[in-house]
Amino acid sequence: NGFGSLRYEDQAKIKEKTGGTASVGNGQSVSVDVSVEYAKSNRSTCKGCFTTIDKDLLRIGCLVDAEGEEMKWAQGGKKQAWHHPACFKQRREELKIEPGLTGDMLNG
Repeated sequence: NGFGSLRYEDQAKIKEKTGGTASVGNGQSVSVDVSVEYAKSNRSTCKGCFTTIDKDLLRIGCLVDAEGEEMKWAQGGKKQAWHHPACFKQRREELKIEPGLTGDMLNG
């Protein structure tokens, strides 16, 4: 999966920020709409702190409902909401991200 392609230090940050470990624990696979990647540009904005996510920094995204003008580019009524890892951790409950989510379950 994409998680394994991240630098080791970034894998450790994701594990810390998602509150998980590198294993699923009970062997179950969980379908989540969460992605992790290095920012391809400096055009994305963190939906937690509303500051720019600089190019090549780690970012975590989750699919959220699109509204209004966003519907033009939304796929299936959803859009990607990017976050800094720390901001993602703070908004985890609000975003309804499962507590059992671990780093190796992330897409990207």
